[in-house]
Amino acid sequence: ELGVSRAAVYRRIEASPTYRLVSEIPQDELQATLTAHAGDSDAAASELRVSAASLRSRLRKLQTAN
Repeated sequence: ELGVSRAAVYRRIEASPTYRLVSEIPQDELQATLTAHAGDSDAAASELRVSAASLRSRLRKLQTAN
């Protein structure tokens, strides 16, 4: 939809001081943000400035690891 490759999107995220990958967020920051938003992953993703789908995927992985 954006008209750029996935690699180009990741390069822009990497170069951005504002955006980051969900994998780069420390677990304690992730948990604190989710708690502040009463578990609302969409609101947490917005605050963290990450993809909501990526955040939900990481949360699923964390749940299966525990």
